Amino acid sequence: MQRHYAIIGHKAPSSGNLNLNDLPGSGRIDVLVRAINSALFISHGIRKDTNITLHLQGGEGPDRRVFFDGEILAGVRPDERSIAGQIKAIMKLPIPQIG
Repeated sequence: MQRHYAIIGHKAPSSGNLNLNDLPGSGRIDVLVRAINSALFISHGIRKDTNITLHLQGGEGPDRRVFFDGEILAGVRPDERSIAGQIKAIMKLPIPQIG
């Protein structure tokens, strides 16, 4: 059975300006990261049957979506700073063109 989660961050910056030393001060990204951690990680690995879509709607710039697929996710550790670092790296990439 597939698990699908949509997590909305109304104040989380969509520009990628995250301070990894102050996650609560970065639009409460810490709450979103904890939700990702709880949904994806089990005691000895990652849930392969889980998909998470993170909707970031705060800050400057357009709203962004970050998709986590447990089946292909690699290189992420189950700590808040690591997950936030992955989100920050993804947000620094340019928005793909539509069409």
